[in-house]
Amino acid sequence: MTKEGGFNGRTNKLVDCCYSYWAGCVFNLLAMSDKKYYFDNELLYDQLSLQAYILFACQNSEDGGFRDKPGYFSDLIHSNYGIVGLMLSQKSQTENRKVVLDPDLPKSFVDFNPLYGIPQDKLEKALKYYAEKK
Repeated sequence: MTKEGGFNGRTNKLVDCCYSYWAGCVFNLLAMSDKKYYFDNELLYDQLSLQAYILFACQNSEDGGFRDKPGYFSDLIHSNYGIVGLMLSQKSQTENRKVVLDPDLPKSFVDFNPLYGIPQDKLEKALKYYAEKK
């Protein structure tokens, strides 16, 4: 949505924090499959606007966590998908698409797998574990 900076789930619906993952990850999945889905080294949506929406409109500074939209209470679902959407929106071919990124954060916090919505290193560990169980 051009005014708010976030994604909505359907036409004529309001933006929702969780769609930063549900709609946003599609762009990451496309970029993983083929680099032609990057434009000028960036994903095909306004990454900075999405990050600003998540951080400034959905972050609940009083109680912690993330919420659907301003005026709502934060909950675990929107906190999870808001954080994953924020991390995925920070992926780009260049380093200029990050509203906030603490260089002291562990790499796994930044390197999320868009298909599963979990840190890449945790996914690799799980795949290795289950491959050994065969």
